[in-house]
Amino acid sequence: MVGVDSSKAGHAALEWAAMRAAHFHVPLNLVRVVPGPWAFRHADRYQASMNRAAELLATEAQRVSALYPAVPVSTTLGIGETARALRRLSADSDMVVVGTDRRPDRHGEGFGSVSFETAAISNCVVAVVPAADDGDRTGVVVGTDGSADAAVAVEWAAAEALRLGQDLTVIHVCNGPDEPGEGRGARANGMAMDTCPVLAAAVAALARDHPGLRVKPVLESSRYPAPALVRAGAHALLLVIGCKGRGGLEILVGSVARDVLMDIQCPTLITRPVQEHQMPSPQRDGLSAPSGRPASTQPAPPDPDSPGS
Repeated sequence: MVGVDSSKAGHAALEWAAMRAAHFHVPLNLVRVVPGPWAFRHADRYQASMNRAAELLATEAQRVSALYPAVPVSTTLGIGETARALRRLSADSDMVVVGTDRRPDRHGEGFGSVSFETAAISNCVVAVVPAADDGDRTGVVVGTDGSADAAVAVEWAAAEALRLGQDLTVIHVCNGPDEPGEGRGARANGMAMDTCPVLAAAVAALARDHPGLRVKPVLESSRYPAPALVRAGAHALLLVIGCKGRGGLEILVGSVARDVLMDIQCPTLITRPVQEHQMPSPQRDGLSAPSGRPASTQPAPPDPDSPGS
């Protein structure tokens, strides 16, 4: 499922989602959400907004079908708040793809609120995609802090690196006195690996589970992990981050993911938390075919939490 709008990031998100759907031979649902009638002072403006949304969905569906004729394409016109509407629809999806509403100058509508809120409340893995650039990008990057949620992110990143034929860079940021490091941006050699059990364990698990994968461990020393991930993502094809980590907060997206999304540099996957007695995996939860919707446009139910519902 991909959120559709007319922005540059929205176009990039649609193209990213369409390419992925074509690779995995899965259907793609294009979603556009319009505020309900309560958000408009005049009924005719609401209807005009609905008409424009329907036209956008039809145009973009035709474009995807022309580029990827083998991909079954459906459209959904939702009403309400965008992130909440996507959350409801995500219950039947394996991944939600949205464009960021942050610009490279760190400004934007809602200061990144829609894409961040979508990542925070979605029922499935979320991909946030910035506007396309002409930079030379290579590699997949993932951060780990040794938590179970980080292990999910590492597994997703490994699957994506293998799919894309790219190296995988695994970053651990030492942020405690009992976690010695080699300074900012240091490549982890044998000595550093010996002194960093978190990074060593992640690399060992990757070598065991994905023997053909090229892994580049990186150890950084900083109190704040987000800047290290942002720097690494500046030239990467893909960044993968976990949703909570060792903070243990009762929210899906922690401060590191929030800060990365506020300064997003490349397409970024945000995985879901580990459920009790179940370890999510890309093969089961993101790389298998999702259940598709009918080919015709399907109206989404109104947002029950919105005014006027």
